[in-house]
Amino acid sequence: MSKYLVNHKDVSPENFLSVDDPQRKVKALALHRVGFPEIIYDDPQVIKNNFFASSDHIHMIPLHPYFHMYIDQLDQIDSRIPNIIATYIYRHSLQTYIGINSVISINGGALIFGSVSSKDEDNFSVDYSVPYEVIEQVSRYFDYEITL
Repeated sequence: MSKYLVNHKDVSPENFLSVDDPQRKVKALALHRVGFPEIIYDDPQVIKNNFFASSDHIHMIPLHPYFHMYIDQLDQIDSRIPNIIATYIYRHSLQTYIGINSVISINGGALIFGSVSSKDEDNFSVDYSVPYEVIEQVSRYFDYEITL
């Protein structure tokens, strides 16, 4: 079992639907341009609609076999203040899985979701709860105050 596939009601609530709340909800990690990250718990489409100004320009970036990131393509035009954490995760993913050293920055907010079900390792849906390991990594980045 991968460290990214922890199946627990607090980590992957979509696997533990209740009679009281049968709607599928997941946890996403919101990486704001500035400020601290935030864990958002809701329906994946509601999270994306509330986080991004418009759903017309949302683009998914596969970062890892177990998680992916959404960004707003229009925010990439504005390069004044890059999203340091999202950029670091993006560049690290390209280096690790493709072997490319990138200088591209991610601008604006970003959302990270899981890509695989921790219950049965299937991907019948696109968005699952963000793996706990990713939350730990982002927490460490803030602790060490990484820069580009």
